[in-house]
Parts: sequence; C-alpha cells; structure tokens
Amino acid sequence: MEHVAPGLLQLSRAVNRIPHVGRMLKRFVPVANYEGIYPLTEKQLVEWAILDTFDWLSPTYDKPQTTATLTRWMNLSKMRNVEVLKAGHLVARGSKE
Repeated sequence: MEHVAPGLLQLSRAVNRIPHVGRMLKRFVPVANYEGIYPLTEKQLVEWAILDTFDWLSPTYDKPQTTATLTRWMNLSKMRNVEVLKAGHLVARGSKE
C-alpha cells in the first residue's frame, strides 16, 4: 500500500479537478483522499491515504457492532447514564459509579 497509495492519491486529486463531475468520479479511485476536508500537510495527506486505504481494504479484524450489542455491553459493565449514538460511527459513553 505504501507504494500504491501516493500514486492513487495523485490520480484522485487530478480526477477531482474535472469540472462538474470530478467530485463524484474521484470516489471510483480506491484511495482515501482528505484534501480539502481536513487541514493536513502534504506528508499527512499521503500518510492518511496509506493508513485509511489499508484499513478499508483489509477488514480482517473489523468487527462492526450494532447499537443493541454496544448498549448490552455497557449495561453488563454496570455503566450508568449510558448513551449510545451513531455519529458517523458508533459511540458509547457512560459513567462508572
């Protein structure tokens, strides 16, 4: 991924510059491109492209859970004031008294 992601990132950037359709078409380039989304340096853009693209393409250890499962885990841990929400990804918080 370290060798491929930088080139794919450049391709994604080039595609993004195509008037009217670039933003949509860049999604077909299989690389994480955070340009214009986060205030990252060039080095950070490449690092994030490598790390996040690898994460997307290697889901071996990715075990997404449901809201119900996370709520059950929080309750089994005897957490109080439990909140479980989906804010882009699953988030839980509570307090241990």
